[in-house]
Amino acid sequence: MEISEFIDAYSVDLIYLLEARNALLTHPLRNDYVLQPNLDASFCRLLAVFMVGSIEAMLMEWRDRDHAKILESYFAKDVHNGDRVRNLCEAFQKAGIQVDTEIFDDYLAIKYLRNTIVHGKWKPSEKEWLDKRRFSTDTRKLTNEHLRRIEDVNQNMMLYIALTSVVSSKTTVTPLVVSNQPKPQKLVKLPKISTQRSDETGILKAHDLDRIIWNNLERISSVLNTAIENVSISGSYNWTAGREPTEIEALDSEERKRLFYVSARRASEENSQLFAKYREFAHEALIFWREYWNRVVNGRGLDEVKIKAALEVLLNSENIAPTADALGSGRLAYELFPNIMPVSLLTLYLPIVDPDATANYLREAERALLAFRLTRIWYSLVERGGHSVENRFEFYDRIRADFAVTRSL
Repeated sequence: MEISEFIDAYSVDLIYLLEARNALLTHPLRNDYVLQPNLDASFCRLLAVFMVGSIEAMLMEWRDRDHAKILESYFAKDVHNGDRVRNLCEAFQKAGIQVDTEIFDDYLAIKYLRNTIVHGKWKPSEKEWLDKRRFSTDTRKLTNEHLRRIEDVNQNMMLYIALTSVVSSKTTVTPLVVSNQPKPQKLVKLPKISTQRSDETGILKAHDLDRIIWNNLERISSVLNTAIENVSISGSYNWTAGREPTEIEALDSEERKRLFYVSARRASEENSQLFAKYREFAHEALIFWREYWNRVVNGRGLDEVKIKAALEVLLNSENIAPTADALGSGRLAYELFPNIMPVSLLTLYLPIVDPDATANYLREAERALLAFRLTRIWYSLVERGGHSVENRFEFYDRIRADFAVTRSL
C-alpha cells in the first residue's frame, strides 16, 4: 500500500518535532534550563498544529478503506467541530469499536487549541472546552503534561482510524440502527507506556565523549568534502578541463578520482582564498583526531605497535594460525573505526584545504590507514571466513605520495 504524500510528510514532521525537542533538552552545550517552561509551551503549540493536520489527513485518506463508513460522520456538511468529533466517536462505538470517549474529548480540545494558534484568537466556547479538559487557556502556559497528552491522543486516534479498514462491510452505522458487530468487552486504547517517551537528562557518560569526537570528525569531513567537490567540478579548476570525453572514458575509476583531488589540491595552492573559510575546520579536525587516537584508541589499549603486529599475523593467517592477541586487536580496531572517514579526512580533505600543514596531516593519515586496514583484514578473516583482502588502499597510498611532494603538482 502506497503511503500518500501528506500522510508521509506529517508523520515525518511529528517525528522530527519530538526528536528536535529531545535534542534541545539533551544538547551538551545547552545549560540554560530556565527556558524549560517556554520550551514545553512552544513545542505544545507546534505539536498541536501538526498533530491535527496529520489526523485530518489520515481521516481523509482512510475513507476509501472504511467499508462501514464510520469516518463519513466527520465530513458531514454544516456541522460544528464539537458535533463532528462527537458524531465520529459515536460512529466508532456503533460499529463495535469500543473507543475511549476521553480521547475524542481531548482531540476536540487539541483541535480548538490548533484553531486558536493558527488564527491568533480565542473563541469563548472553545476556550471553555479547553478549560473543562484541563488544557491551559493561555497558550504560553502549556506544559510537558499537555505535550504528553497530545502524544497520547495522536497515537490512539491513529489506531482508531486504522481499525476502520478491518470492520465488516456489513456493519451499518446510523443513529437509528444498532451495529451488528459485537462490542468488545474491553476498551480499545493504547497503554500510555507505548504512546509516551520519557525525557532524558542530557547528562553525558564518559563513553559518550568518544562518540561525540567521532561524530564531529564526520561532520567536518562532510563539510570539507562538499567544498572540495564544488571546486573540482566548476570553473578553471574543473578536473575534466582540457580532456576529451574519450580520454576521460578511458581512465579507470581510481585515476579519475586521483585527478579530481589533485585538481582541488592545485586550486588550493594557487588560490588560497578558495578554502580560506574552511581552514579553521581543518585545524579543529586535527585536534579532534589526535584526541580520538589518544583518548579512545590508546585508551582502549591499541597503538601502532599492536596494530602492525596484528596486521602481520592476520595477513599470514593462511600459513600460521592467528593468535588471540592479533584477533583481539583486529576486533577492537573494527569497533573503533566503523568506517573509512578518518583516512579520507586526513589523506584527502585536510591536505587540500590546508596545504601548508600537509606533513602533519599525512603523518596522522598513515596510522589511520594502518588501523583501518586492520579492520578490513579482521572482518574478511573472521566475519567472512576469507584469508585474503582485496587491496583497496593503493589509491590512498598514491595520493599520499602525490601530496607529499612540492607544492607544484
